[in-house]
Amino acid sequence: MQRKLAMAMVPVLMAGAFACKPKGSKAPSWVRFAPSQTTLAFSVQAGWVLDHQNLQSLIAKFPLADQMLDLFLKKARINPRGETGRVTFYVLDLPRKDQPDLAQTASNLLVLLDGFKDPVAIQAAVLESFPQEGSMAIHDQECPLHVLLDMNQVHLRAAVEPGGRIWLGDLAALGRMASPSTLNRDLTFKAAEWIDVRAAFQGLVQAEPLLGQLRGHVPKDFGLDIPAGVDTLAWSVTPSNDPKAPHRLDLAITGSPEAMTQVTPWLQRIGALASAAGPGAAQPPDIVSERTRAGLRASMTQDQLNLVLSKLGQMPLRFDKPVTGPKI
Repeated sequence: MQRKLAMAMVPVLMAGAFACKPKGSKAPSWVRFAPSQTTLAFSVQAGWVLDHQNLQSLIAKFPLADQMLDLFLKKARINPRGETGRVTFYVLDLPRKDQPDLAQTASNLLVLLDGFKDPVAIQAAVLESFPQEGSMAIHDQECPLHVLLDMNQVHLRAAVEPGGRIWLGDLAALGRMASPSTLNRDLTFKAAEWIDVRAAFQGLVQAEPLLGQLRGHVPKDFGLDIPAGVDTLAWSVTPSNDPKAPHRLDLAITGSPEAMTQVTPWLQRIGALASAAGPGAAQPPDIVSERTRAGLRASMTQDQLNLVLSKLGQMPLRFDKPVTGPKI
């Protein structure tokens, strides 16, 4: 009876599903709906979540993100395998100390579940599994909040948007979605438009908050000292069906015209990694540059990819098995 009631309530929640969808951009939806204060983000095709245990080290200083997702999926009895949607992890602010307290960590983390093939069933599972407690305005829509966990100063909730998106986060983090934006959305969207929206793994980095901390701390021979004036870096990785074969990397960067003149040689140094892959290397990398945007597409080994991603503050990827989940 409870399941039937939950299913009956979902169509009401779905009303006005696309009322606030950002328009005019071909960027992936997880970028278009990114919280206004996002510093970095990592998005994974849902079908890969259970098959990649290294997601627990997604962001070494933010284990709460993985724990929050695990709690939600298990209690709501949601199996991501075979799903068409994505799970996206957003970091709003970087920790200012090596071991931030739990409340500080929680206030800087959000998880988005979006694009699942049966959003009605997902929302019904939320209604059935988690008690509702109030609501919150998200993207100019009033969204019900469901209690995941209360622990000391941490209050984890699931916020259900009418369009089927589900946000997981602490009340403090969810409340920050209405804060003044620190994103230059024009440049952020322009970067994300040049990555593969169907790729299993995708990410986003805001240069100044994150890469400002890396300047002067990366090997000079690798040449990853990001030029001043860079705004956004977006990337995607499309794994090969053979985990030992090269995988495709798409990397796009936006920023000032002055920064773009320095970015092209920087991309050439990254592309040179693929040329060093030996006989198994694929075609030479493609590099394209515009006034405020530049991009690279290259095939790289797993180790080469992780060398690049580590310099962008992103988690290492492992391709121990071929892709078995559906393409988006």
